[in-house]
Amino acid sequence: MLPKAFIFVALTHLHLFRVNGEADFEKLRLTKYFVDKTELIATFFDDELLPYHYITYPNGFGKSINLQMLKLFANIVVDEHGHPVNYQYTQTYHIFQGLKIFKHHDVIKNHLAQHPVLHLSFVKMKNISDEFILGYLNERLRACFEDYEWLIPLLNDDKIMNKKLQKFRIGLQEIDFLKNIYWQRLNLADAVRGLQTLSKILTVYFGKRTIILIDQYDQVLGSSPIEWDETAKYVYNIINAMIAHALEGHEKVDRALIFGTNTMLPFRESHIILNRIRHYPFLSEHIFDRFFGFSAHEMKKLHSTFKCSSDEIHGLREYYNGYKIFDSHETIFNPRSVIQYFSHKHGNKTSFRRYWKEEERILESFVADEKFKNVLINLTRDIPVSFNVTDVYSESDYRRYCENRKDDLMLTFLFDRGYLTPMMNNDHLFVIPNYEIKLDIENELEYSGVKFESKKWTRIIPTHNAGNQKPLDNSTGTKHLS
Repeated sequence: MLPKAFIFVALTHLHLFRVNGEADFEKLRLTKYFVDKTELIATFFDDELLPYHYITYPNGFGKSINLQMLKLFANIVVDEHGHPVNYQYTQTYHIFQGLKIFKHHDVIKNHLAQHPVLHLSFVKMKNISDEFILGYLNERLRACFEDYEWLIPLLNDDKIMNKKLQKFRIGLQEIDFLKNIYWQRLNLADAVRGLQTLSKILTVYFGKRTIILIDQYDQVLGSSPIEWDETAKYVYNIINAMIAHALEGHEKVDRALIFGTNTMLPFRESHIILNRIRHYPFLSEHIFDRFFGFSAHEMKKLHSTFKCSSDEIHGLREYYNGYKIFDSHETIFNPRSVIQYFSHKHGNKTSFRRYWKEEERILESFVADEKFKNVLINLTRDIPVSFNVTDVYSESDYRRYCENRKDDLMLTFLFDRGYLTPMMNNDHLFVIPNYEIKLDIENELEYSGVKFESKKWTRIIPTHNAGNQKPLDNSTGTKHLS
């Protein structure tokens, strides 16, 4: 197949970088908003690392587009007979040619367009009940299998059936499984083992272990860390079981990358394999951190591309920067908001506004609680809050935190969703990162009747005299300005 010509496309809205709700790396790659994060691929394929990764960042920080990029890079390309195509003759080769990943010659040679990849997204899972979970799992597995639908007629051809069965050790049971995925009629037991069975079929067929990519893994847990009802836990346990079955042993799965939002992941102790997944959290220094958010260096290139004035550069920092890395003075920008800003910019006219969008009313449960409402009010008045960012991996830990350390649980949840950041020069105090988030919090507070004299912005991440206000310490209650 001949590569598509790379014609510059001036897309004007971020949603055009998505196809059927999924991030579309190929489209974004053709625009002047594109920031090259392709070396994430080389990190993912580093043989010295553990093979299973869980990365948590708020929505809008590049998780879905990075996962789609990785899928596009690795996914095996076949001809009309189901035979793998040499990677140098694929469209994928031309899409990534000239990007940073092409400096890693071994990665290109050994991995580009050479792996069966299963990409499962739970992005549409919202308020799903147990009575609809089977239909939902069928629909998600069907979407996951879409790239390999050609296997069904190939394996069901009477002329080659026996040859295929002998060569690839794929039995009638597996062929029936593929048909049931296609027609979305799996029972619950088969759906729970869906990733495992698909991995087996693809690994046996191609002779290469499968890569599993999972997006929005914790979507079902909803908009509050203390409102996880029995249905949410039931569905979440099913998802955990799906992943655990797929990762059991190393015979069928080569690597896995899982993206989510929550640092707190209870109810995992029943699946030992899940504890082997390495967690890389938001705003921590780790091997993947440079692939999420926009750095100051990356923003300089965008400033040049869009001919930003000094005032505009200052405004971009005030509105969309401010997420400080722990144990560092480096900060990152919210990439989705930055791209939205530039996509709405016309000529020299700036377009500073609140592009932050949580589809769930994350702050609603905080405003409903008088104590946390006061915390939010004080945060808008530049008073930092003190709490311990919390890792919860078992149901017993989760229950203990709900009873004795609810403040840490709630504020960690707010931090995970991008509403808080460590203060410069003090990683134990947390503040609002930027004006965009401040506006979002103030708007939610206004819904509850709080009045603000003016929405004047003062720099939340201070340099020297920040934190002169006494911080909020939730062990002693909240402090109000007089």
